[in-house]
Amino acid sequence: MKLAYILLGLVLLVSAVQADSITTLNLTNRSAEEIIPIVKPMLGSKDAITGQGYKIFLRASPQTLAQVKEMIEVLDIAAKTLQISVFQGSTRGLSALGISGGIQVESGDASIGIGNNGNNTGDGGGSITYSTNNGSGSINSTNTRMRLENNPIHQIRVTEGTEAYIETGEQIPYFSGTNWIRPGAVAGGIEYKDVTTGFYVLPRIHGDNVTLQVSPFKNSRGAARGGNIETQNADTTLTGRVGEWLLIGGVTEQLKRSQSGTGSYSSTQSRNNESIWIKADLVQ
Repeated sequence: MKLAYILLGLVLLVSAVQADSITTLNLTNRSAEEIIPIVKPMLGSKDAITGQGYKIFLRASPQTLAQVKEMIEVLDIAAKTLQISVFQGSTRGLSALGISGGIQVESGDASIGIGNNGNNTGDGGGSITYSTNNGSGSINSTNTRMRLENNPIHQIRVTEGTEAYIETGEQIPYFSGTNWIRPGAVAGGIEYKDVTTGFYVLPRIHGDNVTLQVSPFKNSRGAARGGNIETQNADTTLTGRVGEWLLIGGVTEQLKRSQSGTGSYSSTQSRNNESIWIKADLVQ
């Protein structure tokens, strides 16, 4: 009987030592910073996990360790390369490119499915204002810090899980408040500030679907005189199929002019409808 108690104690001791031992898990494609937040909810209150680079250090029971290893095998796959396409233009521009589709609105989120890309040039530029359940903001689009010219479709390649930055804008002069003394004159100091609009997009693939986390922002000239720059930003998430155009937002600009005089009256109206769509395609 005494021998049985000793053997039982040894078994419990070995189990405790195994539970407290630290296992090193080597990663191949994904970093520890990507994997740990996903597998951490699987751990018990007495388990611990940390990591750096492509190594994870885990202290857990054999059962939990086996489950974490299975999950890592699923997660530790090569990140996919995506091509992000951005289209901006009017409805007439859509027709000129041979792109057609219908908008479906569900739960406050809008999406659009469009056929071929088209390579023609068309009208681009202009402010975009969008509104969703998650917020609203003003944005514009170009291809990664390149100014949007006449081509309404711009593309950038990005690794899945990596943020891409898309912007457009201009530099505006403003008085810096410093006067420079020149021969025969006193000149005011003129400096320039970037007034940009754009958005960050973070793509993630799950099966045949893609989730795009979009963070628009806008730097605009303040109402007060001087170099005051106002910043606005908001976040929204779009979900659709890979290769499907998703509507971020649109703007309708309307300009009215009127002039009256003695015996005469004239009126001018101008209307401009622009929208912006985004899609993600897998690069083979």
